[in-house]
Amino acid sequence: MVPMHPQQRFFLEVILQAADFTLHARDDVEDPLHDALTATGLGEVTGAGSGLGVSNIDIEVTDLHAGLALVRRVLRELKVAPSTVIYLHEGDHSKGTGRVTAYPLYQQP
Repeated sequence: MVPMHPQQRFFLEVILQAADFTLHARDDVEDPLHDALTATGLGEVTGAGSGLGVSNIDIEVTDLHAGLALVRRVLRELKVAPSTVIYLHEGDHSKGTGRVTAYPLYQQP
């Protein structure tokens, strides 16, 4: 029997600056993102939090380019602030092999 390889997952983190936040609550961003990702089969929201002047939304996607494009589209439709940044986390940060790439909301990949 051939071993199954899990589908590759990409970990994105959306950072919203509290000072620029224009919506009522983080759920107003988190829920539409989760709905769009699961409806397309591209991924899901896996967590979120707030503190120190920011809110973050954690996302896993199976296709980096399509997932990033969808996340950007939803965020733009929600009219979140231009200060919003999407981070791609790769590697193992605990072993010093991690890498973080920033994707500003209004910059194309």
